[in-house]
Amino acid sequence: MPNFVRRDPISGKAWLIRYSDVDPLKSVSEPLSDYNDFGHLARDGLYGAEAAEIWISKLLGE
Repeated sequence: MPNFVRRDPISGKAWLIRYSDVDPLKSVSEPLSDYNDFGHLARDGLYGAEAAEIWISKLLGE
């Protein structure tokens, strides 16, 4: 399971998110980090069905 980063631009805080290999819905660690650390990691977050469709269409260039 890859690590993710969650950033809050208002507070300037960031968290390194680690999920369980057994249960990907369970976060096992969320240590506080510097906002600019881990720029190479994917963002952690959730999308609804329509938002996910729009995001994937933009990634595919449609």
